[in-house]
Amino acid sequence: MPSRQNKFCNYVGHHSNQYLPEFPEKGSQLLFQQCRAAGPDSGCSKDLDYLLTVHLLNTLQQLTLDLGDVIERFLLFVQPWLPIFHPPTLRQKALTVRVAPSAELACFLLHILLVTPPGSIPSLEAFLPVLYEDCKSLFYLLQARRRNRLLTIQSGLLLAVYEQGNCSSSDAYISLASCASLARVMGLGQPSDGTCSAKDKDSEDRSRVWWALYFLDRLNYLSDEQLARIPLLRNAQMGDRLSGSNGLWAPRDGWIRSVP
Repeated sequence: MPSRQNKFCNYVGHHSNQYLPEFPEKGSQLLFQQCRAAGPDSGCSKDLDYLLTVHLLNTLQQLTLDLGDVIERFLLFVQPWLPIFHPPTLRQKALTVRVAPSAELACFLLHILLVTPPGSIPSLEAFLPVLYEDCKSLFYLLQARRRNRLLTIQSGLLLAVYEQGNCSSSDAYISLASCASLARVMGLGQPSDGTCSAKDKDSEDRSRVWWALYFLDRLNYLSDEQLARIPLLRNAQMGDRLSGSNGLWAPRDGWIRSVP
């Protein structure tokens, strides 16, 4: 049985003051001010799609990064051990984000950037502290504004991965608790009743997100024996088999990278 004293790789301390100039550190706070008072069906909902998408594109511009390259690095380094998004679908959605703004997709893409190993993108490391705070604020914003979207949970899972990697097991626990609550609200983890078609395009995504939440919860539980926590999920409760290997989920045959 793995030791609960195991430590995890440290990307970069998120309390560091190594910020590059003009990074939009307060962008998420401005979004809170503009959108927190409006109802989900108000015009502000569409504004949120636009604002977060612009925020994503501005962030990439600040870092002189290409979105396609960021995604391919995620699929290369993270997807093999945390396969929570269908690679062809992710690539296709990223191609359309400029013409079809989406707050939850923009937030997820920012979280992809957050968990990308900084050694693979040298310009990223100095931005990670403020990017972490940005992603954390945006995740909590979407819990209020887009709580019924699977992408919101997927963002939270990546946030927890970053926090766990920085030995911030308490922060990771809080993020995973939010993901678990959202998953319950969305009905994830319910035993199969046989009514869902095997071809249901969402069923595999939902299954993988639930299992990722389950395993990250157990990883967090085993990581710190000083805290007397209980697992957020008592058991898998999926009713189905663990998602197996599937060639359609392999991070291959991507677009050509613009950065070698």
